[in-house]
Amino acid sequence: MTGIDSGRELGKVDPMLVFRHFMNDSPQPFMIGYNNGRIIDFNRSFQELLGYSRNELLTMLWISDLTPEEWRRVEQSAIQEHLESGQAQYYEKEYYLKNGTRVPVEMLVHSLPGEDGISNYLYFFVYDISQRKSAEDRLVRSKINIQKQVDYLNTLLDNMNELFYTYDLNGKITFANQKSIDLLGYKPEEVTAMTVYDFVSERHRFNFETEVTRRLKERKPDSYHATVLQKDGSERIFRLNAAPIIEDGISRGEMVLAEDITEQRRTEKALKKSNEELQSMKEELTATNEQLIAANEQLTATEEELRQQLDESEANKEALANAHQQLEGIFNFLPDPTFVIDTEGRVVMWNRAMEELTGVRTREILGKGNREYALIFYGKRRPMLIDLALGYSDYNEEEYLYLEQDRGIFYGENICTQIGDKEVYISGKSSPLYDRSGKLIGAIASLRDITENRKAQQALRDSEEKYRNIIETIEDGYFEVDLAGNFTFFNPWLIKVLGYSVKEFQGQNYRLVMDEKNGRKVYAAFNRVFNTGKSIKELDWQVLKKDGTPLFVETTVLPIKENMKVIGFRGIVRDISERKQAEETLRQSENLYRTIFETTGTATIIIEDDMIVSLMNSEMERLVGYSKEEIEGKMKWSTFVDPEDRDRMISYHLRRRESPDMAPRNYEFKLLTRDGEAKEIMLTIAMIPDTNQSVTSLLDITNRKMFEEALAISESRYRGIVEDQTELICRFSPGGELTFVNETYCRYFGKKRRELLGNDFRTSYLKEDLSLVESKITSLSYRNPVTTIEHRVILEGGEIHWQQWTHRALYNEKGLLVDYQSVGRDITERKEAEEQLNYLSTHDALTGLRNRRYFEEQMSLMENGDFDPVGLVMCDVDGLKIVNDTLGHDKGDLLLKTVANLINQCFKKDDIVARVGGDEFAILLPETFEDTIKRTLNRIRQKVKEYNQYTPELPLSISVGYAVRTSSETSMSSIFEEADNNMYREKLHSRLSTRSSIVQTMMRALKARDFITEGHADRLQVLVVRMARVLELPERTVNDLRLLAQFHDIGKVGVPDSILFKKGSLSKAEYSIMQRHCEIGHRIALSAPELVLIADWILKHHEWWNGEGYPLGIKGEDIPLECRILAIVDAYDAMTSDRPYRQAMSHEMAVEELKRYAGIQFDASLVKLFIEIASNNSRDSLN
Repeated sequence: MTGIDSGRELGKVDPMLVFRHFMNDSPQPFMIGYNNGRIIDFNRSFQELLGYSRNELLTMLWISDLTPEEWRRVEQSAIQEHLESGQAQYYEKEYYLKNGTRVPVEMLVHSLPGEDGISNYLYFFVYDISQRKSAEDRLVRSKINIQKQVDYLNTLLDNMNELFYTYDLNGKITFANQKSIDLLGYKPEEVTAMTVYDFVSERHRFNFETEVTRRLKERKPDSYHATVLQKDGSERIFRLNAAPIIEDGISRGEMVLAEDITEQRRTEKALKKSNEELQSMKEELTATNEQLIAANEQLTATEEELRQQLDESEANKEALANAHQQLEGIFNFLPDPTFVIDTEGRVVMWNRAMEELTGVRTREILGKGNREYALIFYGKRRPMLIDLALGYSDYNEEEYLYLEQDRGIFYGENICTQIGDKEVYISGKSSPLYDRSGKLIGAIASLRDITENRKAQQALRDSEEKYRNIIETIEDGYFEVDLAGNFTFFNPWLIKVLGYSVKEFQGQNYRLVMDEKNGRKVYAAFNRVFNTGKSIKELDWQVLKKDGTPLFVETTVLPIKENMKVIGFRGIVRDISERKQAEETLRQSENLYRTIFETTGTATIIIEDDMIVSLMNSEMERLVGYSKEEIEGKMKWSTFVDPEDRDRMISYHLRRRESPDMAPRNYEFKLLTRDGEAKEIMLTIAMIPDTNQSVTSLLDITNRKMFEEALAISESRYRGIVEDQTELICRFSPGGELTFVNETYCRYFGKKRRELLGNDFRTSYLKEDLSLVESKITSLSYRNPVTTIEHRVILEGGEIHWQQWTHRALYNEKGLLVDYQSVGRDITERKEAEEQLNYLSTHDALTGLRNRRYFEEQMSLMENGDFDPVGLVMCDVDGLKIVNDTLGHDKGDLLLKTVANLINQCFKKDDIVARVGGDEFAILLPETFEDTIKRTLNRIRQKVKEYNQYTPELPLSISVGYAVRTSSETSMSSIFEEADNNMYREKLHSRLSTRSSIVQTMMRALKARDFITEGHADRLQVLVVRMARVLELPERTVNDLRLLAQFHDIGKVGVPDSILFKKGSLSKAEYSIMQRHCEIGHRIALSAPELVLIADWILKHHEWWNGEGYPLGIKGEDIPLECRILAIVDAYDAMTSDRPYRQAMSHEMAVEELKRYAGIQFDASLVKLFIEIASNNSRDSLN
């Protein structure tokens, strides 16, 4: 750029920093994009103009996503013209805004050519011309004669809900509407005899006068709060929205819309107080939590007492029941997952924390032995800590991360692979349980999830290791010295750069590598750190290498503290010789900055502390008519400012350098060009950090000002207030005929003004609401002329919307009713949101029944006994977990909806039916006796029976229990607990039959679907029995093998038909879903008593001999013999049977395949045996 040789130090300007500030702070929207339409970057003004988030814009195409189709050809033509001519092009188009509307803009397009001379990307300056377009439209409309509406508009001001008034430059009030009576206590004619300062108390008057004077001078709209005196001397808080009154370009005063916000401020204070009360409640909850912790510590002391109660319970059954209930309550209260087994290894207790940790409910595990609990944690039956407490010795200490025994108690840690989505670290302890006689009666184990603790420990170790590695490998020097300045630690980089060995440097004083001058600097730095305890950075230390050559470094010194005292110093030393190279790179990048700075569509300058313009772009040359050579480094920017604005802008310049917040960043002024022409300018300015320079953008708004002034002349100020309102405004006669409607009213009802005027204003009102509207309006009087009504209307398309109207009756000077003036708005969304929120706050989203919150509120209301006798029924859906686990949660949700509908049909309208848990429903029956409740429960059971009769695809079973309160002395919570216990008692009785019924249904479903393998199960049974006979397996095993052959693929009931019957190969994702049938079948078998013994075989029947099978990946003889037999037989039958995707193989081909995979997929010895058996039997004999 020119002007650099003027002697000014332009090198102080960081070009990229200037550009970054220019981009982000400029009011000029700016965007860079590739030729293919992708957006590279943009500034804040561009984002605010379109309304999209940054992430949204970066995924969009400016050429299509943001540009309406009819404008794309215009834009492409302009861009093509630019690329061919190399000249910047102006053109107009529209952008899509996020809210669905469009905004008209004027575009200025440039491009930056690459090294090959081809323009790879474009950048655009965007000018929002919506105001200009709007102004042009309004100028056209302003030619319509609106004189007839003046009286109406004046009346509107009188009927607004806010106080409206105007005053001149001396503060004399020139107009006030009728709202002055309600808000101030003065009549309008009294107000117009006063000044605005008369309504402000003495203690606020000086500040108020200063504020008014400032606004009158700046002539800008503003909003502020003020304390206003009423006629009776009381004070109210008003929000004042003020705007200047400009006529012929001269300020005549201000107009103000005042709103009383006194109650709103009181509400805010009340809300603050409420928040303080909530904080107090939070502290109380913290105290409660501490009490719970104390209760947990007391549980250990309770253990001996529980043992004594168990011994005593043997002599008394009633005492046993009470003690068991107490033990169970305390046991379930334990925060750590805990379970108890007897000497036979059967689970006798399983608390709620165990349910939460494992996902296995108590009723599903109680009574299970054979180390069933180990399957939950490890997927196999292996000894756990609790087995060690019983004295079992078949454990391998290497299977634990940590194992220790202390005085009969075992402590251990291990990884459990079957809990959660990932590996879970579990810490536990177990000990034997003895009765009073010292007889061993079982063992107890307490567990704790320590995964997060393990992660934290690992993170700490990683952090320490990372710190050591960073210190050892960073390309900066690091040292530590004691208070005497002797080196106690240093990293390899430091001694390498200085040329010393470790032995030479260790224990030396820092003065070894310093001359006297720099040694004093270091001493002063250490002394400052010691006294302040804070780190410092020195930029000009000079260190001497071993060979005597100097090294300039940048050093940061930090204190080493122990017990809050400084005991030494540590420092980071950086060689700053490469900084020069970085500065050179920065200078090279200035070419891009200068190109963009030069070609921006906005005039931009850099101003120095003394107001000299040190840098300017070509747009500034065009704006002022001076060349860069004449201005840069020579002229002050105040030279171009109109004398009326000069003092103000110089004041801003000085205040901004004291503190950037002391002067506005955006304001308007008049600029004088070289030929004396005055232009209206919008200025945006910001300080460049760490300098006294400011970057300034100047936008020519002369044309916009001309349009605004023309508009102000052609339209009355009242017309703008009404026609541009978003509210619906109308006026109607006492007979109901519409005499005036605004444009918003017409758009809302989709009609033209001439179609509405003369019609009854109630034409579109809903009939059910007419009486309310008429009664409210007819109740208006001279003393009470205003009412607000909410009602419904029917729109042209038949849609029903909610509206809110404020009606004011208008009377003449004789007190006779003349007209009604009304202001309305659509509140449909608010009404719908209120209804939806109200519904969701009390209803369950899945079933539509009442939710737990509503149910508990109703229980509380019935606590006082007014509704006694009160019945409470609990219902639980049996088998929901197996349905979710096997058929998916969609089926489970459908089952819950069915149950909800069925239960709801069995109760009266006044009964409260709610879903209170995942599979639990509860019903409150006020003023209901026990006999009625029993009959209702019978109806439920009958409904279930009928449902299962007509819908056998998925049998339904519901466990129910009830309790009745006849006296207010019994709490509702105890009734709830009694009903819940009764329900679970019934659930225990029906659990096995329910699961068996569901499993049988799944078996039938599998048979119905398995048309492609007709006869498959029968052939498998023949072959597995023959192999079992040859292997001389027990008869019981032979029978179990028959079951396995029949039901090994029962898990396929949970595989979609689209995968199960697909013709062709499965995709990787589909094959992964198909593999899940083993685990689904395993869960189904565990739920059916007749299949429990083969559940483990069903899980493992797809394991391979080499360990590459699924789902567990076990190998060799770890795979059960029965599974190895079935794998061979199943593969042979599959290969010799027709499938949708291939023809059957011959016996010989199938045998060759078995031989090929012997020792890989199959047990080689069993393959040999099977081939002998199969070769002695023809295919026909097998069938």
